[in-house]
Amino acid sequence: MPGAVLGVVMVQLYLLLDCVDGEIARWKKQYSLGGVYLDRVGAYLTDAAVLVGFGLRAADLWGSGRIDWLWAFLGTLAALGAILIKAETDLVGVARHQTGKPPVQEAASEMRSSGMALARKAARRPQVPPPGPRHRGVPADPGPGDRRPDPRRPVLLPARRRGAGRHRAAADRAAPRVHPRVEQAEVSAPMKVGAVIITMGNRPDELRALLDSVAKQDGDRVEVVVVGNGSPVPDVPEGVRTIELPENLGIPGGRNVGIEAFGPGGRDVDILLFLDDDGLLAHHDTAELCREAFAADPRLGIISFRIADPDNGVTQRRHVPRLRASDPMRSSRVTTFLGGANAVRTQVFAEVGGLPDEFFYAHEETDLAWRALDAGWMIDYRSDMVLYHPTTAPSRHAVYHRMVARNRVWLARRNLPAPLVPVYLGVWMLLTLARRPSRPALRAWFGGFREGWTTSCGPRRPMKWRTVWRLTRLGRPPVI
Repeated sequence: MPGAVLGVVMVQLYLLLDCVDGEIARWKKQYSLGGVYLDRVGAYLTDAAVLVGFGLRAADLWGSGRIDWLWAFLGTLAALGAILIKAETDLVGVARHQTGKPPVQEAASEMRSSGMALARKAARRPQVPPPGPRHRGVPADPGPGDRRPDPRRPVLLPARRRGAGRHRAAADRAAPRVHPRVEQAEVSAPMKVGAVIITMGNRPDELRALLDSVAKQDGDRVEVVVVGNGSPVPDVPEGVRTIELPENLGIPGGRNVGIEAFGPGGRDVDILLFLDDDGLLAHHDTAELCREAFAADPRLGIISFRIADPDNGVTQRRHVPRLRASDPMRSSRVTTFLGGANAVRTQVFAEVGGLPDEFFYAHEETDLAWRALDAGWMIDYRSDMVLYHPTTAPSRHAVYHRMVARNRVWLARRNLPAPLVPVYLGVWMLLTLARRPSRPALRAWFGGFREGWTTSCGPRRPMKWRTVWRLTRLGRPPVI
């Protein structure tokens, strides 16, 4: 009971401070677009946190009895509802700005009598102009999207649009710098393909079947490197190169060793396939399809294959790297890829670097994907490029919950703009609680979450806001 009373007092204190800070800012005339943005983000997070906190307290998460996850779910559901209501309100202002209309006036919300109304009118927040240049009769520049000015509004500009050259220059800057060697390869000869496979040496039969499927690929021979990650490499066919590491460097560390086996950044080949050692290429034309896709689109940096169970052909939802995962047979542009079934243009490694060694396991693909997208590359999910792989659960690994949480924090700290870090991690915490993990799994998850904040995440290179918008247009904003 004392804890519940303290919670109510703290909520009242939060509501008081939430009102006071805005009044003080208006009185002192301290305001900015950045302040408005942070105020909205803070409102989203705190309102959601209060409702989730109520749910967790009602579920008796920290008590000694049985946890009633229904209350935690209801609290999370209420938090999402509050966020949607706030988002709906804010989107009215966004829509008005994008169509060139003035912001909504606050007169309807003011009190019509009493001294308080006069005081509020005197301290009313000044109207902050929307960002970006404005020309008479022309809405503010909407950016690199597909929106057009309202045809009903007069455009008082010369026939040559003033922003056209700027948009073309921005598009040129957004396109990746393609190495002359790549352009020449596309014209004069088929692109060279290599493959990196890491193994713990405990699946020799599956490894041999995978190597046989790679050897049967159409077109020029695919050169293969097998990396023994802290273990000896089983017998492999002649012509397959092997590397045996004295210790387990983790998935990204082992794959980085395989990349360097093809020269610095894998430059001796144009494309590298990364395949799980218990997988199997389903078709003989996968390598040839990769060559055609990369040659046809110089901006394409990564291809994610479809993973299917060899017995029934089913693709798990988690193996479709997008939010709308109900139809795994639909190919599309995506924002991440599957680590054990993909193809990467080696120029991507030369430009943005390899996989993050320190991650060891989990989320290393998303880290590389975000850096590639930030450099202007694109990622495709191709349903016609299939790797057979037995259906498994990722939680089979003993370190799964800890490393997933730790690396999620590292991923945000390394790559996201500072205002998005708490939003991204807050959403993932809510989703984790909604999945109702067991008490030991939850302890491991929170332990990893804490570790992600208290240990080094490696170099921080936050993505550009333009990249945030690209991710959003591709269907997965970097908060989900």
